[in-house]
Amino acid sequence: MDTVLTATLLREAHRRLEDNRNEGNWLRTDERVFAEYLVLDRLYYLILEHPSHVFLNRSYETNGLDLQKFIDNQIELDGEVGLDIWVLPFLEEWLIGCNHDNDIFASRK
Repeated sequence: MDTVLTATLLREAHRRLEDNRNEGNWLRTDERVFAEYLVLDRLYYLILEHPSHVFLNRSYETNGLDLQKFIDNQIELDGEVGLDIWVLPFLEEWLIGCNHDNDIFASRK
């Protein structure tokens, strides 16, 4: 997706993060959250947020099946992700966030 849409999606991810933090709905979790939250035939945005270079941010529109495959390939055996990513559903307000320090957080559905 282009840089303008990527920036818009990142603003939305950060808004959802703040809303969920303010409501006490932002919880530390583990890689099982992907299997719990993703529906294989629904559409999602996957946003890769570079920790220091905005021009390296990327966003993708994907279905749950392809997103789950991507996540399965990225997560190490000990549950480490190592990427700064956001997962946003098209029609719901929940959010999953992972950081390069291998933390996974999610809002309640």
